[in-house]
Amino acid sequence: MGDELPRVPGLVGADGATVLRYVRTEDEWRPGLLGADECDALTEYLPPPGHAPFGEVKDIGRTDRMLLTALAFDARRPDEELAEATGLSRSAVPRRVDRLRRDGRLRIRAVVDPARLGFGLRAVVRASAAPRDVASVAVGLLREPWVLRASCVSGDRPVLAELAVPGVDALHDLTTGAAWLTGVTALEVTVVAGTVKDGGLFTPPEDAATH
Repeated sequence: MGDELPRVPGLVGADGATVLRYVRTEDEWRPGLLGADECDALTEYLPPPGHAPFGEVKDIGRTDRMLLTALAFDARRPDEELAEATGLSRSAVPRRVDRLRRDGRLRIRAVVDPARLGFGLRAVVRASAAPRDVASVAVGLLREPWVLRASCVSGDRPVLAELAVPGVDALHDLTTGAAWLTGVTALEVTVVAGTVKDGGLFTPPEDAATH
C-alpha cells in the first residue's frame, strides 16, 4: 500500500489504520431478510462471531495449504481436480474441505450488492470512544442489522463500520439514536457516492455508473 497507493494518478491524500479486531465481516451480514432456519443454515460453518483476532493462521499443514490455494484460485473446481492438485484421494477431498469449513479455516463468501436487496445507501462511520468503552460499542454494532462490516482499528477513532441502509431516514436513526452509540464520544459519517471495488472485486462498469 505504501508503495503503490501514492502512484495512483490524481491522488492527493490518503489515511490508513491497522485493523486490530474484526467485529463483523461481510459473510456475517444478516439484514433481517431471512428466517431463523435460513440464517442457521448459513451460519453452520462460521466460527464464533465478534472480536476475531487479526493475523495469519500459522498451523495449517502443507496439504491443507495446497487445498486452500486451489480453492482460492477456483472455488468451483471438482473433487477430481482438487485430488490431483493436492495428492489426496478423491474420497478424502470432501472430508478435508468439510473439516476446514467447520474449523473456520475455509469460508465461502458471496459478494452481494446491498442495493439489489433494497439497501441503496451506503455510508462509512468512524467512532471515537474511551478505550474502556470500545468493546461495548463493538458489541452494540453487532446487534444492528444494517451494519455490513465493522472493525476495531488503530488511531483516535478506534471503531470503523460500513453501513448499508434503505435511505437517509434510516441512516439518521442509526447514527443519532441507536443503542450502539452508548459510549461513543464522537462520530464521523461519510456517505459512499460510488463504489469502484468491493469485496475484492471491481464493480462492473454498468453497475458503477448507477452507484
